[in-house]
Amino acid sequence: MGWDTTNANPFDKLLPLPRMKRWQVIGGTACGTPIHKEIEEETVVAPEDIDADRVFRCVGDSMIGAHIFDGDLVFVKTGEQVENGRIAVVRIEDEYTLKRIYRGEDYLELRSENPKYPPIIIRGEQENAEIVGKAVQFLSRVV
Repeated sequence: MGWDTTNANPFDKLLPLPRMKRWQVIGGTACGTPIHKEIEEETVVAPEDIDADRVFRCVGDSMIGAHIFDGDLVFVKTGEQVENGRIAVVRIEDEYTLKRIYRGEDYLELRSENPKYPPIIIRGEQENAEIVGKAVQFLSRVV
């Protein structure tokens, strides 16, 4: 079976590369136990049409079941409601973590995608916690 050259132009099926922009990386978000990571000067080049406000670098292995690995970038949209079962960045005190969010009547459950990490349960005002935003895009490095 060969290449059909009768009417086919191989360049007709090429798509243009997306417009890119330089994104500021806020710092690290834990994929494991919540961590505090100092903000470092880091930028990444990624498509400009990602509907996000912030970028975090993932640290750890708690989200590997969702194919999010140590060193990956997570793009987060702030100010939006995060539905149950969606992945979000959550701030607990001054530490950040990336987890699946589940709301109960009087609690917030943060669930990993790795069975070696138990859920984090936040009840009422017990901890100073805030959902920073919904994860909308992940970028991984090719190794």
